[in-house]
Amino acid sequence: MSRVSWEESVPAKNFAVSCKGRKQPVVTTQRIRDPEVATLRTHGRECADLADAAQLGEVLSLFAVARVEKGDANARTSSR
Repeated sequence: MSRVSWEESVPAKNFAVSCKGRKQPVVTTQRIRDPEVATLRTHGRECADLADAAQLGEVLSLFAVARVEKGDANARTSSR
């Protein structure tokens, strides 16, 4: 019997995270983790004068997050 890893059993979907102000994609990732949050914080400071000590909710409020199929370059981003 072959074992299937957890990652292989999950559908291949990504999250596209776009700036609400500039309406441009910032990151596409399978999970939003610390490195992605750091990228979003940096963009938020440049785009919206986000405070250095902003809470995660404040950071994410500047972005629209949408689930997209892996490799779907034409996916539209919407708030979730």
